[in-house]
Amino acid sequence: MTIQIGERSLSTRRPKDLNRALLAETGCDAVEFARMLGGAPLAGTIASGLLPWLAEDDRPALPVLAAEIEAAGKGEIAARVLALYTSAGADDLDGVTVAKAREIAAEEGADLSGLKRLDDIVGAIRARRLAKAEEAARLGE
Repeated sequence: MTIQIGERSLSTRRPKDLNRALLAETGCDAVEFARMLGGAPLAGTIASGLLPWLAEDDRPALPVLAAEIEAAGKGEIAARVLALYTSAGADDLDGVTVAKAREIAAEEGADLSGLKRLDDIVGAIRARRLAKAEEAARLGE
């Protein structure tokens, strides 16, 4: 998978140990970082969260990447990086029960029409979170 930042196209891959990579880079685990990306993060924060996903040979220096993200539109890039975290299951939904997932879905406004299986409910919550992040990105820029 690639992520486009301005004119640069960067290859991404899921890190072997996302939490360890993030803790070393930012001091946060994947769940904490996904929450930050869902808000209004600074370009440097987005860059720090993206670095563990970049192949070593395709990895720019943090200040360079942050400047490129700022120039390209940080809201849209934040939504793309959040999608990486969401696809990796880096959120507070691991190990939840169906009842807890339904509670979270109701709080976040996820549509559960006809959904009964836990995996489907969690998928709907993640889709809602991603849609909210993309909407915030459009409104923020």
